[in-house]
Amino acid sequence: MYSNQQKIIHMTESKTTYTIEQSNAFLEEFELGPWCSGELSGLRFAVSDLIDVEERVTGCGNPFWLSNRPPAACNAVAVDLLLSAGSQCIGKTFVDEFGNSLLGESRFHGTPLNPNAPDHVPGGPIAGAASAVACGHVDFAIGVDSGPGVQITASNCRLFGYRPRVGSVSTAGLLPVAPSFDTIGILADTADHLLQVSKKLSCVTPDFSKKLEFVVLSEAWDSLSETLSAELMNKFKLVEQALDLKVSSCSLKDLQSPLASDLQNWYLTYREIVAMEIWSSFGTWVEERKPELGSEAKANIFIARRIDRSESSKYYSSRAELKSALRRFMSSDKVLCIPSASEPAPKKGFIASAHDPGEYYPSTLALCSLSAISGLPSLTLPLAVVDGVPIGLTLISSNDAALLSILSRCGS
Repeated sequence: MYSNQQKIIHMTESKTTYTIEQSNAFLEEFELGPWCSGELSGLRFAVSDLIDVEERVTGCGNPFWLSNRPPAACNAVAVDLLLSAGSQCIGKTFVDEFGNSLLGESRFHGTPLNPNAPDHVPGGPIAGAASAVACGHVDFAIGVDSGPGVQITASNCRLFGYRPRVGSVSTAGLLPVAPSFDTIGILADTADHLLQVSKKLSCVTPDFSKKLEFVVLSEAWDSLSETLSAELMNKFKLVEQALDLKVSSCSLKDLQSPLASDLQNWYLTYREIVAMEIWSSFGTWVEERKPELGSEAKANIFIARRIDRSESSKYYSSRAELKSALRRFMSSDKVLCIPSASEPAPKKGFIASAHDPGEYYPSTLALCSLSAISGLPSLTLPLAVVDGVPIGLTLISSNDAALLSILSRCGS
């Protein structure tokens, strides 16, 4: 049984505080709340600009969308929960266009600063939220996570990140991106802050009653370079020793599904469904208004527009099989351990095209698709730094309570 008093060393490092202007994280600054004192009193947070804040327009990373939308009538439910728990919101942060990127680079707003690797991208689609936390302006931030949001930005910016089980946190007041994948993503500067916020939003408390089995997924680690794999695994072994973990390994073949045995199938299924849902969310507006778009948004829209929707049943059937296979495998005490990304954050200026996305997108999205397709919660820890660039470890469990018990032991 885990003891709440047994905690490993705090895994983030002290950071230089940057000005708001240097961070380039905020779309708008303001002070809202708190409504009253509570568990989150004294904490400040930012809201990604896909989430409603009363009397403010909710954008999608595109100024033409922003200029043609009415202000929100009320806060998103998640925002009110945080304000009523004693925290204060200090502004809205930039998002990638349509919340659909792994980079965080914007034609219209520039690139929010990644203070732990200034020459590298912060990651998307909640890049501004990650920058606001990593630059020290807020204690935590929330955004819309359609799969890769928290996992990539937390990894790139050396933050703690949490993606709750889909459906466990209210999405009322979120601008739909890929609705069947969407949930609230949480980024924080410390494990303790992430734990407090995650408990509040999910209404789940840590469960220390079980000895968890950490399972290293071989196909996920095979996608890394030898140097990166060795460094990340060495750091994981330190966590293993500190927490006295039971660790084993597995293969996707252990899921006992031919479809699920190939990581490429996870990636392709996720890519096609996300593209269809994004086009359903934004396609009418794009076709009607014909707005100016950044180059990456154009590439993504090109892909989404050309999806053969007559094949949609095939991909949704594939998702159902993949989801069922992983959930069968994940008993209540198993925790799947994967690298958060296939490589550290790319340097600024990396933009994938519609025809040549390169290896970073498919290999990294394949890792993100495991949690996204299964709908299971994931926790990202800021574990390693390779050649001066952070990269994290992501843990996937069948339940939020197990991951929160791990997070509790990661605090200072």
